[in-house]
Amino acid sequence: MGLVKKKGLTCSVLIGNAHHIGMRDIQQDSFCISDLSDVELCASKGIFAAVADGMGGMADGDKASIIASRTMMQYFNEVASTGRPELDLLSMVIAANENVNRFMTGTEQGGSTVAAVNIRNDSFYWIAVGDSRICLVRGGAIIQINREHIYATDLDEMAARGELSWESAAADSKRTALTSYLGLKSIEKIDRNLYPAQLINGDRILLMSDGIFNTLNDKEILSTMSLSPQKSAAGLMEMTLGKQNPNQDNLTVVILEYKSTHK
Repeated sequence: MGLVKKKGLTCSVLIGNAHHIGMRDIQQDSFCISDLSDVELCASKGIFAAVADGMGGMADGDKASIIASRTMMQYFNEVASTGRPELDLLSMVIAANENVNRFMTGTEQGGSTVAAVNIRNDSFYWIAVGDSRICLVRGGAIIQINREHIYATDLDEMAARGELSWESAAADSKRTALTSYLGLKSIEKIDRNLYPAQLINGDRILLMSDGIFNTLNDKEILSTMSLSPQKSAAGLMEMTLGKQNPNQDNLTVVILEYKSTHK
């Protein structure tokens, strides 16, 4: 548990995480969580966490995801904040993309998704590239916050404009293809909030790779949320693996539960 004290307010964040290779030969997911025992860091910058998912169909996806998460973690720890968390997160993503591109110097293109959050006092900021998810669990409901950068989004918008049929959009074999990720020379799309999102007592933020949400539905994910964050994360991993999917992807989840007591 991380404890941050401010004038008139005591807030804490409980953390849980789970990480598994699934049925793949290589673990291409990575994640990072800032040091909650560093009181000065928590007081000045809050709490940071990220999940990155290397692209399995490309070269060195495992290395790309590690570079992405490590770059963002190092940036959070070492670079002075601008005082505007939304800009700090954007700078982290740009730095991560530059480092992934610097590593990917061969003929094959590699890449990684990233989903990250920064809790500051009683609010949070988030940023995402690719299809890893950021969800808010509040009042027994789960709400996806970020928009996934996959071709399905473009196809459905084209169908809504009448540029192709809904049947064609639904049947397109490239629906799950990423339209933005770290590893592109210039990131095509970045999803983020520009203004602080308010947290209330008991809120949980979930960062998940697609190995979780492509296997479990929202009802199944919510069924574990009455437990502590760590037990919830372990429960999600066990439930996912319990499906015994022979093609189970790598899976990673980070859960941050916000607690607030006004004095």
